[in-house]
Amino acid sequence: MNLMEMREVGKTYRRGSVFRSGLPLDALKNINFQIRQGGSVGLIGRSGSGKSTLCRLLLGLEKTSRGQVIYRGKDLAAFSKADWRSFRRRVQVVFQNALGSVNPRFTVQEIIIEPLLNYSTLTKGEKERKSAALLEQVGLRASEGTKLPHQVSGGELQRICIARALALGPEMIILDEAVSSLDMLIQSQILNLLKDLKRSFGVTYLFISHDLRIVSWFCDEILVLEEGRLVTRVRDLQEIEEDSDPALKELMASVLPPWPRQEGKGDRHAGRIRRRDRRCCPDAAL
Repeated sequence: MNLMEMREVGKTYRRGSVFRSGLPLDALKNINFQIRQGGSVGLIGRSGSGKSTLCRLLLGLEKTSRGQVIYRGKDLAAFSKADWRSFRRRVQVVFQNALGSVNPRFTVQEIIIEPLLNYSTLTKGEKERKSAALLEQVGLRASEGTKLPHQVSGGELQRICIARALALGPEMIILDEAVSSLDMLIQSQILNLLKDLKRSFGVTYLFISHDLRIVSWFCDEILVLEEGRLVTRVRDLQEIEEDSDPALKELMASVLPPWPRQEGKGDRHAGRIRRRDRRCCPDAAL
């Protein structure tokens, strides 16, 4: 079953100022794709390709210029107030800038409880217990709930944002460059966490990134966005043919090999690095 769809979607902006309109800018052109329930879809593209615009349209933060965004068979443009309330509960998002997406004056516990204030009838004690349970589910201690955002690391804060996204029991989470600002070890830990949560809760993911290396490991299907158009849709990067779209070839060419070639004494050093990283990051997909 398709959870969300885009049908012939386009988005046009007007360049210029309030007093003088300029030429139209087509940020998205004729976008068509489906996200099946329980799947993991990766959306990749270079900066400026339209990934963030597509994310805002999926979340209903902006309206399409053309076409339809469909959630469970219904166009977002036809949503009632009750439909939007249900949609906001069931579709959550985790942004790249974790520090910018939380209130710096809130404690970790208050950050996680925040969505429960509007969408649940739990008592204060039940909300606090749920917050503690969510912290443990994302690999943190319940005692972290008393800290402020600046008192935790970037990786821990991103885990807290994931816990907040899970608080309402969503069926879909949009991850907009959610790990791109983290180092490789923390990226691996977060991605493993997301996979575990998918197995436990059956969450559907849309993983938006510019990093083909991560998306190819994490997602079941990959969509490539180039200059506002979906140019390629692949399931296995190992089976890409010679006539693949140039945009995908360019993205693949930018991916570093697993280990740089070393000569002479460098081989011994590279071996030590490999052994050390296997201990730190056993899933050596990254």
